[in-house]
Amino acid sequence: MAVFARRVGMTPQAFHDHWRYPHGSLGQGIRIIKRYVQSHQVDVDFLDADQNRYEGIAEVWFDSEADAAAFVTDPDYVAYALKDEPNFVDMDNFFAVFAREEVLKSRAEALRGDEAAYNWSIDRRPNFAKLTQVVFEEGGTAWAGDDDFALGERLGAFRHTRCHPIEKLVLPGPSVIGVRELYWPTRTLAEQGIAAAGDAFHALFSRAPKAQTIFSISERYV
Repeated sequence: MAVFARRVGMTPQAFHDHWRYPHGSLGQGIRIIKRYVQSHQVDVDFLDADQNRYEGIAEVWFDSEADAAAFVTDPDYVAYALKDEPNFVDMDNFFAVFAREEVLKSRAEALRGDEAAYNWSIDRRPNFAKLTQVVFEEGGTAWAGDDDFALGERLGAFRHTRCHPIEKLVLPGPSVIGVRELYWPTRTLAEQGIAAAGDAFHALFSRAPKAQTIFSISERYV
């Protein structure tokens, strides 16, 4: 999971479009990755003014820790995507983390009474809305709590994950202790769910004194 901002002097549109193409198409040529998702940051009323400090989150999934460890020197990555990154990414405002994904709510648990909701999956949809919180420090309450699933349910999230850093695959940069991700099919459903359960949103996302929360429209390329 790589978190970054646009290159200095580049407009938001130019940044997001370059990331989609040609960079997204270059990423599709990396055979070692299992899934590749671009999360494009969007300003929303329920987050503070610091919400667009980072404007993109690139996520790639791997079949094994060995594949993850090999990614930075993978011939496809080096040949296709690596050389293009400075063309749109602020390389001085960038960090990445390797993590294991803990799925709190999967597709099979999503609103069984609603056929459309039950059939929804990030593997079946080219785009979706997502709220991501990267946690740098624990607060008075642990960032991952026993009530997380229930709070995510109140927000109407269709998928809810907690990502835990892999200790032997630590990269240079800020110390990340966890990442939370909530998914909805659309921005409208996300905003409606958060507006209807503001206390649940606050309880889930205010536990860490140092964290970055980003709302995005995510696009799957692999």
